[in-house]
Amino acid sequence: METHAISQPPPTQARRAVSTIFFINGLVLASWFPHIPTVKTQHAMSDGQLGLVLLSMAIGSVLTLPLAGWLVGRFGSRGMTTLAIFAFCLVLPLPVLSPNVLLLCLSLGLFGACNSTLDVSMNAQAVAVEGCYSSPK
Repeated sequence: METHAISQPPPTQARRAVSTIFFINGLVLASWFPHIPTVKTQHAMSDGQLGLVLLSMAIGSVLTLPLAGWLVGRFGSRGMTTLAIFAFCLVLPLPVLSPNVLLLCLSLGLFGACNSTLDVSMNAQAVAVEGCYSSPK
């Protein structure tokens, strides 16, 4: 039986990839913030209502953290980081496009869930890449 080893990128390439993921994470998250006033106006929300709606993102994030840890343990940080960054980018427009407050809350919950999954997986990947630098060759 022939076995094939999974090729690993060189440490410098892996470090650049992780750095890029951290940058994209910040960029996507920061891309949502300027849209908050527009969404508030679009749905005719008060400041209090907006605060409760924005809480959906935090709830989605917190509820997903245990699942994110399990997924990283099951499928590996590299694969989960790749999947999570694509999901996070794809979910970004949903809150702005939501036609009602219920769908806005659901889309923000999903946005938070993608963000927490990405946070767990990219940090686990960063630890793995850091291990490549500190392990003796």
